[in-house]
Amino acid sequence: MKCEKCGKYNWNDSKVCEFCGNTLTNLSNKDDSRKRNRIIILGVILFVFIILSIYSVKLVVYLLITILAVAILWGFPLWLLVIHPKRKSQKQEKKEKDFLLSNDADFVLKDIQYFDGVENFIKSNNCNIFIQKDKIKIVNLNNNNIAYIKYSQITACDIFNDQQIQEQTINQNGSVIGRGLLGGYLFGPVGLFLGGISGVGAKNKNVIHTINNYYIIINYISKDTNEKKAISFCSPIVTSDMNKLVELINDKLSNKEVEL
Repeated sequence: MKCEKCGKYNWNDSKVCEFCGNTLTNLSNKDDSRKRNRIIILGVILFVFIILSIYSVKLVVYLLITILAVAILWGFPLWLLVIHPKRKSQKQEKKEKDFLLSNDADFVLKDIQYFDGVENFIKSNNCNIFIQKDKIKIVNLNNNNIAYIKYSQITACDIFNDQQIQEQTINQNGSVIGRGLLGGYLFGPVGLFLGGISGVGAKNKNVIHTINNYYIIINYISKDTNEKKAISFCSPIVTSDMNKLVELINDKLSNKEVEL
């Protein structure tokens, strides 16, 4: 037996160190006590394991039922309200990007009603207007005819309501001005049409008193005749996409190169 104080060895049955007089502790008794404790702990663990093994099947079934119930009660509403709309939105965004890429465009105004100004296009046909790098592309969705206008040809683009166009198309004498002008804008056939509604001016009962439609007017210079012309599209309301189209076209116009 080793003395904990001086480190020297004594007989196993010694109670006092022969060298320093320190009271000796029998380490073997401590080891035996530790072993007994370990055996007891292992026995308890084994007992619990056996009990659990007996009811393990029931516990597993109950656990699976609980997990399934939680998944149904919380998972389905979460999928329906959050995950599914998000995935649907992502798919729609990808579809939109692919659609723009296939048309070599940065933006598209969809299903705008054509009014006048393009050959082989029929009034009231729906169109898509694409913003491309150096031009706009107009696709007639009814007959698939396509028209292009380069930004170098475009002189102006804006949105007007029918009241604005009609008022500016009629002169002080109540007669209709050819194609209508407002601050340098040429309205084209839409000005003649809305001006003609009022006939001889404000006294006519057909004069427009409420706003019924809005028109995107694109003024451009014809490359064949060098004449100023207008293309118009009609909508009962002004949408955010209409405003964005006009904004993008005007951005292109502000940045276009000027030939001297």
